Amino acid sequence: MRKTVKVIILDTESEYLKEFCRVYCNQSFDLLGIPVLISQEDFAHIFSEPDKTGKRRFCQRRAKKMMFIKAIIEKIVAIELGFEEDTGNFAVFSHDLDCVIYLKPWPSTKSLRLMTFFDFGKDFVKMFQKQKRKCVELNPKDFKEAVVSRLTTSRDVDS
Repeated sequence: MRKTVKVIILDTESEYLKEFCRVYCNQSFDLLGIPVLISQEDFAHIFSEPDKTGKRRFCQRRAKKMMFIKAIIEKIVAIELGFEEDTGNFAVFSHDLDCVIYLKPWPSTKSLRLMTFFDFGKDFVKMFQKQKRKCVELNPKDFKEAVVSRLTTSRDVDS
């Protein structure tokens, strides 16, 4: 079966922000029946990387792959699910796209919030394994149960 995921090439950060808002903001997404929120406020973090001084800078390489996020959430591509116990975030890996998204439980909205996205680039196998070691692997049923549990019992403040 043929699967296609777009790469979007624009000229400026503001054009990418506009496209991000058009595709993701105020849209309804769910992963395995769990709502996923994507906010304009998260654009700067999702599509930036630290420079040599540690300051975060817009990363066109990430931004042009923004449609990978949708492909992962909508399960257009095969995914692997994980939970990072130290952060409380959920990881959704895609071998097909060489990337991962991280989702945070957002109890006040009973949803998951997109926290970040990154591709592994040329060191995919090494980086994929490094990120996977941080996670407890989950099957879809356990993923849903873990998310629901954190959405209904979390005393954490959304931040």
